[in-house]
Amino acid sequence: RSKEEAHDYRYFPDPDLMPVQMDPKRIEQLDAQLPERPLDKQRRYQGDLDLPYTITSVLCPNLQLSEFFEAALEVYAAPKAIANYIANDLLRELADASARGASSHCVSDCKLTPAHIATLAKIIDTGVISKQIGKEVFTEMFNTGIMPDVIVKTKGLKQSNDSEEIESLCREAIAGNEKAVSEYRAGNLKALNALKGPVMKATKGKANPAMLDDLLKQLIDKA
Repeated sequence: RSKEEAHDYRYFPDPDLMPVQMDPKRIEQLDAQLPERPLDKQRRYQGDLDLPYTITSVLCPNLQLSEFFEAALEVYAAPKAIANYIANDLLRELADASARGASSHCVSDCKLTPAHIATLAKIIDTGVISKQIGKEVFTEMFNTGIMPDVIVKTKGLKQSNDSEEIESLCREAIAGNEKAVSEYRAGNLKALNALKGPVMKATKGKANPAMLDDLLKQLIDKA
C-alpha cells in the first residue's frame, strides 16, 4: 500500500469497498445541477454587476440576501443602489428591530419585499425624490410595509424642481454667507456645501440636488 503524507495515521484502502469509477460527463451533469456556489456568485456579482468586494462579501454567503437582491433586480435593474440598500440600510434596520425585540434579524420576517427596495431605487434615479429623502422613506417603509411611492405621495416628499423657487433661495444663501462664497472662489469646492444647507433646510430636503448645484455655481460665477 502507499502511505499518505500524514504517515502516523496509517491510511490504507478499505478492503471491503470496491473502487468507484465515475464517468466524467456524469460528474459534469451533477455539477451543473448544483446551486451556484457563494464564491462563484461573488465573482459574478463583481464581474458582471461591478459590485465591490465589501458588498458582495455581505450578500453572497447569505442565500436569503442574495435571492432578495436578485428578485429586486428583476423589478428594476439598478444593482449598485439595490445592493447598497440591502447590505447597509436593510441590515441596519433589521439589527435595530431585533435589538428592540420588534423583529428577528431575518429578511423573511420583515415587512419589506424586493419590490419595495427596487421601487425606491427607481424613484430616486428618476428624480422623484432625493437620496436624502430616500433615507427617510426607507425607514418608513421598513416600519410600515407601505410602498415608497405611496409614502412619497402621502407625505408630500416629492422633489422640488421649481427652478425659480430654488434660485431665489440660492441667492439668499449666497448673500448670507460671503465667507463660503469666497472660499469656493478660492478653489475650496467643499465650501459649496455651506450654501446648500440653508436651501435644503428651507425646502425640507426636497430641492433637486443637481439643480441646486448648478444654480449655486452659476450665480456665484455671475456675481
